[in-house]
Amino acid sequence: MNKKREDWVKTTLEGINRIIAPESLIIAKKLKIKDDEKTFALYVGELLEPGDIILTRTPQSQIYEVLRSLANSYFDHVAVVVDKESCLQVGPPRSQLIPTYYFLVMNRKPLVLRVKKEVKEQFLRNLSLLIDKPYNYMKAASTWLSSVLSERLKLVCKFPHEKTDKLICTDAILGALPSIDVLRKKHAKELDYDKIGSHTLNDFLALADLAEFEVVKLPYPFNMITTSETRNYRATAKRILQKESLFSSIVNLNNVIQTSQILSSTKGKRYRNAYRLVFAVAQAMKMMRIKGVELFHILSFVWPKI
Repeated sequence: MNKKREDWVKTTLEGINRIIAPESLIIAKKLKIKDDEKTFALYVGELLEPGDIILTRTPQSQIYEVLRSLANSYFDHVAVVVDKESCLQVGPPRSQLIPTYYFLVMNRKPLVLRVKKEVKEQFLRNLSLLIDKPYNYMKAASTWLSSVLSERLKLVCKFPHEKTDKLICTDAILGALPSIDVLRKKHAKELDYDKIGSHTLNDFLALADLAEFEVVKLPYPFNMITTSETRNYRATAKRILQKESLFSSIVNLNNVIQTSQILSSTKGKRYRNAYRLVFAVAQAMKMMRIKGVELFHILSFVWPKI
């Protein structure tokens, strides 16, 4: 891809993500993070080591919620700490180093995995070769689709991939492990790689279950995956995802029904006031980064009765 076309793709992706996923790490360097969130993320970052793998979720985006739900994946991105301040992010349009604290903001619900000491040095050397490599859009899309078919329909589908220097985050990071060939053979039945020909984010959790990675416990107020009584991180993550998806579906349906009830029960000045109130509350919650499901339900119930 030539430079002009790459710049156009980058600008287009940034524009789309500002609309559908304003917290996406594709636009990481343009994200505005609150001072207290940044301070806490920097504190957590001090506890990490080079070579630590960070699994994260993109918050405040129904599009990403749908993508995660369909692929049955609790997380939607992965990065690696390369030094005290930076992480390697393999994403569009090219892999790059960005500050670690972006990945450790609390609402991304990060999970940190630590590689074994004997492979860490070579792992970091291999990662250094991945900087500024182009992103493989087609492979990312086909891997997600294969995951959906496998998880939802139990269909095994391997898309052909040409050998190229283009990367996706899962294959690039796990592929940088010097022991990856051994791990793929040893744990073939547990890894999605054997079924679909590419690694998924669930493969990281599977390797943690198999004690190939150590789960690093961080000082977040609550993390349902790391506080699980069992060590089956992959199964725990999927259970949490299912509960969240069901709750989200119910909430979204209730919001549509209750909003229509508000708007249909008001006329004239009352209609305008109801609209303004709901809109103002929604904007306020967005600014405060609060989902505000309970507050919205209260307003939806109370306002028609006023």
